[in-house]
Amino acid sequence: MDYGTGVNVVGRRLGKTTPEQIVVVAAHYDHISDCRGADDNASGVAATLEIARLLAKADFDRTVHVACWDEEEDGLIGSEAYVAAAKAAGDDIVVDFNFDMIAFTSAAENSQTVPAGFELVFSEAYAELEANQFRGDFIAVMSSAKANAHAAAYAAAADRIGLRRALIELPGGQETSDLFADLRRSDHAPFWDAGYPAVFLTDTSEFRYANYHCMAGPDEVANLDLDFAAAVTRATVEASAVALGM
Repeated sequence: MDYGTGVNVVGRRLGKTTPEQIVVVAAHYDHISDCRGADDNASGVAATLEIARLLAKADFDRTVHVACWDEEEDGLIGSEAYVAAAKAAGDDIVVDFNFDMIAFTSAAENSQTVPAGFELVFSEAYAELEANQFRGDFIAVMSSAKANAHAAAYAAAADRIGLRRALIELPGGQETSDLFADLRRSDHAPFWDAGYPAVFLTDTSEFRYANYHCMAGPDEVANLDLDFAAAVTRATVEASAVALGM
């Protein structure tokens, strides 16, 4: 999908009974210069490609789009172009599962921080972090109100395989609020802005990982928890298959 300043790569597999309904699984493939970007966002791209491989083995009721976005680091430009085209075509997007940094963990106490005011809005999630001594050993599952059922399906899949997760559900109608700017910093945000359901899956970037954008050191594969990334991918396979009509 060449939209002028960049190129999205979108794979499509048509659904058998309701092909007009679309489930998106996606990650951005661009990065900043002079930084290898193993977590941000090679981890998300690897998960996306593996999910494409697995979903290709089965037939589903709905259509799946597996997408790699360009120009996320320049302002979510690639995903905005896709969403604009989807809106113009009247596409029925059931949910978007968006990966952005899914492979860094830390078992150290107080390795996880949160945006200012997080505890006031998401008190239950904050209490869980506090009970776990603020260890950065979970996947954050951030959901718009319209995607809550899909986020719950993801959480159930994670629980079945012992993947620690933090479920963060935005208040209905608040997906576009500047109050949640730190929760909107990836390619799910254009979907939220357009009224499409979307779930953001992330290890929370600089709120856990000092080498985000190579700020404190290189963002290399050696820093990452690949078993954790595999578990995040596995849970997403199940949640996306459920969304596709499994």
